[in-house]
Amino acid sequence: MPEEIRALSPTSGAASPNVMTRHRLVFVCARLAALSSALVLSSGCVKPRREFVHVPEIKLPAAQAEHYTLPNGLRVVMQQDRSAPIVAVHLLYHVGSKNEDAGRTGFAHLFEHLMFQGSQHNDRDYFEPLQKLGADFNAGTGQDTTGYHQVVPSNSLEKVLWMESDRMGFLLPAMTQKKLDNQRDVVKNEIRQGVHNQPYGMAFIEFSKALYPKGHPYHWTVAGDLADLDAARMDDVLNFFRKWYNPNNASLCLVGDFDTAEAKRLIEKYFGGIPRGPAPRHLRQQPVQLSRPKRVKLYDKVPLTRFYLGFPAVPAHHPDDAPLQILARVLSAHQASRLDRMLVYEKQIVSEVAFHYTAGEIAGHAAISCTLRPNKTLAEALAVIDAELERIKREPPSATEVQHAKNYIEAHFVRQLQGALGRASQFNSYCIFQGAPNFAERDLVRFLRVAPSDVQRVARKYFTANRLLMTVEPMEATPAEK
Repeated sequence: MPEEIRALSPTSGAASPNVMTRHRLVFVCARLAALSSALVLSSGCVKPRREFVHVPEIKLPAAQAEHYTLPNGLRVVMQQDRSAPIVAVHLLYHVGSKNEDAGRTGFAHLFEHLMFQGSQHNDRDYFEPLQKLGADFNAGTGQDTTGYHQVVPSNSLEKVLWMESDRMGFLLPAMTQKKLDNQRDVVKNEIRQGVHNQPYGMAFIEFSKALYPKGHPYHWTVAGDLADLDAARMDDVLNFFRKWYNPNNASLCLVGDFDTAEAKRLIEKYFGGIPRGPAPRHLRQQPVQLSRPKRVKLYDKVPLTRFYLGFPAVPAHHPDDAPLQILARVLSAHQASRLDRMLVYEKQIVSEVAFHYTAGEIAGHAAISCTLRPNKTLAEALAVIDAELERIKREPPSATEVQHAKNYIEAHFVRQLQGALGRASQFNSYCIFQGAPNFAERDLVRFLRVAPSDVQRVARKYFTANRLLMTVEPMEATPAEK
């Protein structure tokens, strides 16, 4: 097995992990993306038995919204909800870290910060005026999108639309070297605090670099490489904005207490005059494969050994996504899940286990992470994991296990629809990735149609011996195999 051995250092200058909120760095974004509802069967040596799963008609009235497109290409989604005197305004740009170039990483996350620094007609930071409105506001950057949201009293809708439109259409005239340098330092400090100075933090960076080959848009992580941020010139940054932050590459959603005709008038007033940008050229799907097992061994200032098993999987629009998400919950999601029960409670080999499943727009992966207890070995933990994976390949999970997973996912959909901001975020995600916001019913149905045999099939297809094994061991440990 090919092996890499490295010591992790806070000064290594590597990229940071995905950033899903303005002030928090995370490894993966566990989101239920809007995907295709079709299911397919793989052509393995053993043909899986096709099962009929009855799914009653799904009706989610709260998941329906009006939508239209302005002449400049801005997609607009609106859902009136008079239950409370608030409005959620969500603006989602179809740009993330995958749209950067190698050697020029971190720009999408950098603009998440720069967009709060003022624009031509509001040349001061955006925090103070939003705070005076009593707004709940934030922003987030991922591999595929960058989003901004505000939840404000209904009578503040016009001001928020004006501010949001001004930074879309008039950010660059107010851009200065001082602002760029200031926010570059803020982002670098986030990386140091959230990654370099966190136990096992650098492992997230190394995992992406090891699983996705050099040159793949998911090889680097969202916050960017420190060296790339240092090297960024003003022209590099401005050109990135001109390319991606345009009305024809964005979706604007309003959910809440507003008059529809007046809201349309305000949107036309503030966004209608922003010129269309260059036609965005989005990347095609680039799923990855490992032709053989891969091993990476890292050493860091941590108290216990942690390991990660990575398996290349599918992009977000792949029909195998739903069975893989069901499989993730069968294996590890709660105390009764297979790996949690065996590794944490019965055999007490690890102190924690987690199954991460991430389906991005162009690629995806699954990962199992475990932290070993003192005096326990990697071999002991791997033996249990491999036994459970082989068991689910031999025989499908029980109907009860699958139904528990479906119950959780269905509850997630309901919770997402409870609040105005949750609905706005969901509508925009569907608008960007599916071309229409009213996709929730079809999205839920694809999960409810998953049969135990589908879960068995994807386990056989993706959980093969060609996987990434990455360990992070205490710095004082010797390089000898444990």
